[in-house]
Amino acid sequence: MEKKDKENLDKYWTDRGTVYYNEYYDQPKYELERLKTQEKFLLDNFIDKKINSILEVGCGFGRYTKILSSIINPESYTAIDISNSQIEKAKKYVKNDKIDFITSRFQDYDSSKKYDLVFASEILMHIDFSKINDFIEKLVSLSKNKILTIDWYEHEEMGNQKGGYCFMHDYEKIFKKFGVKNVNIQMIPLTTKLKAVNAFTKLRRRHGVGRQAIISIEV
Repeated sequence: MEKKDKENLDKYWTDRGTVYYNEYYDQPKYELERLKTQEKFLLDNFIDKKINSILEVGCGFGRYTKILSSIINPESYTAIDISNSQIEKAKKYVKNDKIDFITSRFQDYDSSKKYDLVFASEILMHIDFSKINDFIEKLVSLSKNKILTIDWYEHEEMGNQKGGYCFMHDYEKIFKKFGVKNVNIQMIPLTTKLKAVNAFTKLRRRHGVGRQAIISIEV
């Protein structure tokens, strides 16, 4: 385990939140293409415009907040993130006074409300094995209809952990512990360019573009 993996997870993401916006735009072009492919796959296959309320967990600087709020235009939208720096950037990036931005650990978020959609992008993959059950149980408790999460998903890596706080969970097994109706896992396709990147990095015995899936849960 790398040194940073021994540090406090909350501190790691709070500190990283101050530089994440710049990190996003400084990524290689193939990583930005991966994210655009991810967005298109989500919008083409999973988004119901009849959703009236959304809770977004780990909104970051508001990349998906802006996309979902503009396309769905729900009656209420709550976006939370552990990093106050990220929340302040999200307010400026999204520019929507109807969205309730909250700085909070998800575990500390207290709400009696249930949401039509609970959404999280690349969040569960950063929750370690000892905490993932409680985290997912809370996701389920706050949803009255659907949960959508985008996460690292490579079946051969199930149960493994990589640097940068990346954990490969058995999402179907964990969600079903908490009585959900259905768990649907769909792999996000790679473009021809991203397949070429993976082939090249494999030849060099390096890690290429991590495979991701959209996990859709009916509560």
